[in-house]
Amino acid sequence: MRFILVLLVVGAAIPCFAQTPLHRKAVLAVSLSHKMISEEDTKKISNQIISSVLNTSGEMPQEQRAVVAHLLRKIYPPRLMIKVRALLYYQHFTESELEELNRFYDSPVGKKEAKLAPLMFQEASAIYMRIGQNALKEIAEKSPVQGAVVKQAERKRVHIETFAKNDRY
Repeated sequence: MRFILVLLVVGAAIPCFAQTPLHRKAVLAVSLSHKMISEEDTKKISNQIISSVLNTSGEMPQEQRAVVAHLLRKIYPPRLMIKVRALLYYQHFTESELEELNRFYDSPVGKKEAKLAPLMFQEASAIYMRIGQNALKEIAEKSPVQGAVVKQAERKRVHIETFAKNDRY
């Protein structure tokens, strides 16, 4: 009889734990995260992060590069981005705000925004890059000391430009 009573009490409590506001908020955060970034985009971003880390880590033999790339793929799996974004949504938005955001991204305009956001980010990055390059050239023309710094930065620019050009958030 005691076993049945315990089973009834625990069984009645399980739905209460499963439907807590914190649980609902987490579900909303994960749902929003999935709407904001596609699985394909997470794979692209993950590969770009790995390439960027490899490109900035200096010269290394091809075999070592392959091992490091393999380890980085384990560190930066595409699903990590979904989880990180969900955590950030959870931390920065209330449950009602998450509900509103989910409704928005379910609407035609929200879907369009989510689809265009990576392209717009890429276009903005290219504009920022050009502005920075023009500013560096202007500095180099005005000051010989700054010009030396700019020449050093120019060598690194190729890497930054490549990253910005391939950036598909």
